[in-house]
Amino acid sequence: MWQSINVTLAPSLKEKLKSGELTTFECQRCGRKTEVLYSLLYHDMAKRLMIWLLPEGQLPSGLGDGLPNQQLPGYLLRMVRTRNELVEKLNVLDAGLDDRIVAVIKLLLCARLERDHGIENPLLLFDERISRPGGESELHFAWLGEAKVQGVAVATELYESLSAELKAALQGALGHQDTWLRTEQHYAAKLLAQRK
Repeated sequence: MWQSINVTLAPSLKEKLKSGELTTFECQRCGRKTEVLYSLLYHDMAKRLMIWLLPEGQLPSGLGDGLPNQQLPGYLLRMVRTRNELVEKLNVLDAGLDDRIVAVIKLLLCARLERDHGIENPLLLFDERISRPGGESELHFAWLGEAKVQGVAVATELYESLSAELKAALQGALGHQDTWLRTEQHYAAKLLAQRK
């Protein structure tokens, strides 16, 4: 079990984490494999990024409200509860997107899936940004439901429009760029309520 990984010092660990290899336990007796969920700190010094995988949802004792950015100037600090959320966060940031805006898009897409298809609490994860001919691009999300994975795509214009509408809110108290932030549905709903 890894307590932390630094992908600047050991780049191969990022792909092992994304594939699940890093968090998979294999029984030496029977050969059975299972994913083990435990606290893990992901650190990318080059991108000034830390993501804390916290299955219990709480920071380790001694950190209080979080490690303030004064100790880590310019770092982006995030918390997630599952490996899927951590992989999604990496996909979002690797695509050059703001995870807070992507959280709002996911909230809107989930509401649409519930309204149009009657699906309660759909599990939706950002997958990638796809470039189209002519310079256009789409944001692709994987929807895990009905025993299969399906795709949902939105035009990048929605992301850009929300970025402009939420600019003031993101610079205010909800921006939280100086403490550990969890950008999940409740956070996205609060952010969306600030939309102008």
